[in-house]
Amino acid sequence: KMVEDALEDRSVIGMVKQEALPAGGCVGDPPIRRTGCAGVMRDLVRLKDGRFNLVLEGRCRFEILEETGKGPYRRARVRFLPDGDDEDSGEAVDAGVSLLLNLLRTNTRTRGEESPDLPDLSGLSSFGAKVHLLAASSRLLADEAQELLELSEVRFRARRLEQILRGRIDARSWAECWQGLIPSVIAGN
Repeated sequence: KMVEDALEDRSVIGMVKQEALPAGGCVGDPPIRRTGCAGVMRDLVRLKDGRFNLVLEGRCRFEILEETGKGPYRRARVRFLPDGDDEDSGEAVDAGVSLLLNLLRTNTRTRGEESPDLPDLSGLSSFGAKVHLLAASSRLLADEAQELLELSEVRFRARRLEQILRGRIDARSWAECWQGLIPSVIAGN
């Protein structure tokens, strides 16, 4: 119903992350985060059972001001959130994008992918668009993606994405190190 309603309107859907449920469950609608992302539906395919497969292309962050109405899905009045420091170019921006791209490349290689499928940033002009595409290509956990979404400025999101990617590389390096040490310790070397 939500997809059909959105198709009649402008094909825009807002997506938010559900909060973890309390141990005893919850009564009514489960709690949700207040920051989400509005996206445009792409590559829409209706399945035989009436459901849809689609790609939702994120366009703008929003904050839920209030939920409005009940029905088969939640609706809300929202305030769109601007990206505070979205610069188009400059040496610092280019260096930041290059660093994130290299970290993403290293991260995909440490996962065992021979030729990582890296995003093409050439058609993007703003720092924000590049950081967002790199984040989308990073296979973030839901909590990591939500954390980036809630940061008010692009440079903060870029810095946090760098920390996440470096942390993954460091964790894999430590795991490889321990894998090499454990057989030696067991053998008594």
